[in-house]
Amino acid sequence: MESSARREPDTHTVSPVRQGVTLVVAVVFGAAAVWRLVGHLRGTVTSSAPDVVGTVLLTLLAVVLVGGAVLLRLNRYTVDDDRVTQQVGGHHRTLPLEPETEIRLRRELRGAEGAHPVWTLRMSRPGEAPIMIDQVGAPDFESVLAHVAEAGARHPELLADDTLAAVLDDPTLLDASAAEVAVAVDDVRRSR
Repeated sequence: MESSARREPDTHTVSPVRQGVTLVVAVVFGAAAVWRLVGHLRGTVTSSAPDVVGTVLLTLLAVVLVGGAVLLRLNRYTVDDDRVTQQVGGHHRTLPLEPETEIRLRRELRGAEGAHPVWTLRMSRPGEAPIMIDQVGAPDFESVLAHVAEAGARHPELLADDTLAAVLDDPTLLDASAAEVAVAVDDVRRSR
């Protein structure tokens, strides 16, 4: 029997700003690598060991950054009340939101000085690679959590993670301090 309150699937991609910044950095390093390689071929850049090693490292960094920019562009998640699908280019992976799926929610500090918290949802099944969605990849993170809550209403074992249960019970914890989150998680542990 289908629930009448089923939500429409949500599709999330990495924010265009993050994609753009990564692409700009990749282009800058790529241009520098090409300039160095052409300089070596023309003989305008010395071929001493440090110069060659630097050029090789710069070229490798440029290749990694370009690859990362392409992956960010092609990476998307579709989340509904029954499954999570990750698409990278033409490759699709689907993870059902049903028993045997482990869902964990974690808050981590990212960035250098003035680090800011980012929530990450990690979903996995035995023998399969996990699918992870964070607030950067899904700007409407609360919508993703609403789908998980709907699946958890049908399969309560999906909500075994105390942090996930606390945030689903009180979504304002997504903007709370680490101490407030810890108190809410302890309350969930005591109530189980």
